[in-house]
Amino acid sequence: MMLRKLTISVPDLVGKFVDYKVRTCGYGSVSEYIRELIRLDQRFHLAQLDQTLIPSEQSYDEQRRPRRDPFNMDLIPRDR
Repeated sequence: MMLRKLTISVPDLVGKFVDYKVRTCGYGSVSEYIRELIRLDQRFHLAQLDQTLIPSEQSYDEQRRPRRDPFNMDLIPRDR
């Protein structure tokens, strides 16, 4: 695995928070903590993609049936 070095600047308060998390949560370094945050964000992003790509369990007829607008109860087309 090839590593790429990134350098970031953060406000002092954020830096203190990161130092606190490293000290209290068992991370070996700031880099380890940041890598974990990135991995968590990647998992979150992939979970969101999975939710949009999972086909609906509704039948085609249910999907095409007009739905009611919850605000004025008029029928609104599915294409919206």
